[in-house]
Order: sequence, then structure tokens, then C-alpha cells
Amino acid sequence: MVASETPSDSLRSATSTPSWAASAAMIAACRCSGFIGDHFSCQELGHCLSKANFPPDSHQPNPEARQCREQAHSWRLAVVCPNPALDVTAVAPANEPGDTIAGADIAIRAGGKGTNTACVAADLGASVTLVAPLGGDAGIGFEHMLDSRLSLKRIAVSGPTRLCLTLRAPSGISEIRGRGPVINDGDWRAFAEASQDAAMVADAVVVSGSFPPGIAASRVAELVSTLRCTRVYFDTSGAHLTTAAGLADLTIAPNFDELCALAGEVHATNMSRPSDRSRHAARIVAKLRTRGGARILATLGEAGAGLFCGHRWCVAVPPSVKGNPVGAGDAALAAFVGAEVLGLPPEQALKRAVAAGTAAVAQPVAGRVDPRAVESIEQQVSLLETVPENSGPGAGKDAED
Repeated sequence: MVASETPSDSLRSATSTPSWAASAAMIAACRCSGFIGDHFSCQELGHCLSKANFPPDSHQPNPEARQCREQAHSWRLAVVCPNPALDVTAVAPANEPGDTIAGADIAIRAGGKGTNTACVAADLGASVTLVAPLGGDAGIGFEHMLDSRLSLKRIAVSGPTRLCLTLRAPSGISEIRGRGPVINDGDWRAFAEASQDAAMVADAVVVSGSFPPGIAASRVAELVSTLRCTRVYFDTSGAHLTTAAGLADLTIAPNFDELCALAGEVHATNMSRPSDRSRHAARIVAKLRTRGGARILATLGEAGAGLFCGHRWCVAVPPSVKGNPVGAGDAALAAFVGAEVLGLPPEQALKRAVAAGTAAVAQPVAGRVDPRAVESIEQQVSLLETVPENSGPGAGKDAED
């Protein structure tokens, strides 16, 4: 490897030349990046990388890939967080309009969907890099409060990082979500480049959360194109989700409301029974598959989560639990990505995702799971399979087909 090259530079050249020299360069880059240790011989490492399809280029399960990654004791995840937040949560004994509330418990933490996903992935054994644009006092607070297990790629921006305020009271939960900083073209390019660098040495990349004001939905395709060196998962909403849904070779993870919005069926969100949501989600996903585009992992709240495995609609149904549902979908996505990286078949990855989402509900704050609880709950998750109408061979093709 040329001395002036960075690990990501050598990895780019290595992936373009399928030779032993390229494999050696890839191994050196992986060692420099911390993805693998020095205790493996070059022969052992080369065997692992060749069997693991690194960077992964499909969603097909590979038993030898799973064994090799388990030998390394970790999987590596890059989480791209376009609009991080400093979360301030107050728990009040009472709340009436106009009240001055004394004695509230107040917690401040680095938050946002991407941060939740990153922290759960760390709970599940991942080595995680979080890429985030940060600015102002809130940006400093975010960095200070961030989970120490995460490696932060900080892109300094001139605008302040957003604040998100949550008030929990007996009367209910109220949320105020800041918009985030206006990011100029130069800062966005730096963010995209940092995201690509993180993706180059990762097993998978998750783009999660909202986008800052002024970042048009058309930028989604540009961002995804820089991340295609590895598996890409997208968890956002609105116009940015709509754009991502039309792109091939990635997985989107909408909740039920977002899934209905993708199909233009805003009134379908009134469905309250889990079985109704599951059946309706199957119809929507089958319809969207006819248009091509992204694979869809649909998180359905109490109904679990659904995914097309070939032409079968598979729904993993969790046991009934009570608790805090905030961040359950983020936890589910983290577990799903990890399971796929380890080579589990999609049905098993789906069950693990639902188990992690269920385990997250039992936690007092978003962004944490107990791995032992995930393992226990996974044994209680049931898998239902159907073949909805319009899901035959002409209905589109998922990555695992």
C-alpha cells in the first residue's frame, strides 16, 4: 500500500482489482481501520474476505461469511445521520396549559433516529461509526453526550444542531422537534464524502432520520450513489423516503404510516387492529413492488414487521408487551442489518428485528436493548407467511429473490 494512501483509498483500489495483491491491500486497509485484528494470518484473512463477499454485494445468506465475521467478534456499521438532535426530555407529575412545572425530572442525551440505531447496534456487538453534521452549542452538547462506544465523524457546520423537546406527563406525551441547521453546498459535500469514507470500511450503512432544511429530496440519489460500496439501508420519511423508494439495490424501513403515505393512502392509518395493518401492509408492498425500486422492510408496531421473501409475504409477530415504543423501529432496523451481515436468511433476520424492537419497548429510553432479552424474545416471535395478490413473478424483484 502506498504510504500516502488512506485506508479508504487503498480499499477503493483493492475492490476494483480482484487479485491476491488487491486482497492483501484490502487486508491491510481493514487492519488500519480496526475492522480486523492482527491475530489472523494473511491466508486466514484472505479466506474470510473471499467467503464473506467484502464489501457485501447481495442479501443472499452465506454461512461461511457468518462464521468469518463471528471469528472477528464484531460487525462494522456506518450510520449516516443527516440531522442529529440533542434530546431534552422532561417527566412531569402533572401538566395543564399555562402551568409552571416544578420538580420535573429532566434528561439530556444525544438523540435522533440515527443515534438510536447506532446505540442498539453497539448493544448487539457492532463496531459503529456515526457520521453527523454538528454546529453551535447544541452540537457541542451532542458530542459530549454521545455514547462513548460510538466513533464519531463530526462535520462542522455553521448552523446550530437542532433541539428536540419531549414532555411526559400523566395527560400524555408532547413533542417539539427542531428543524435543524441550514447546510450549505460545501458542508453537504463534506458530509457526503465523510459518509462514503465510513461506508468503505463497513459491512453495511444505515442512513437514518430527517434531512436538514434546504436539502432537497433529489440529493438522496446522490448520497446513495456514494454509498453503494456496501449494503445500504434507508430510514427516513416524507419526500426523501419517496425518492429512496424508487432506487434499486437498497432497503427502506418505513413504519405503517409512512408505508401508507408512500402509496398515497393517508386514511389507512386509522386501522387499529394489528391483523388489519399486516394485511394492508402486504397489499401496499405488493403494489409498490410492481414499480421496482427499493426492497421494503415494513415495521408495523404491535403487528411486528413484514418483508417479502421471494414472493412470500413474511410477518414476524411479537409477544404482547407494554412500555415505551419510542425508538422500537430503530432497534428493529439495527438488529435486521446485523442479522443480514452475519449471513442469516431473511426470515430469521426478520424475527431478530422484531425481537429487538420488542426488547427496546422494555427500556426506559430509546436506543438501548438487552442482548439477552433479544435472544429470549426471538424464541417467542412467530412467523406467518402468505402470498398476497399481485405478488407473483411479474410483481417486482427483491434483493433476496
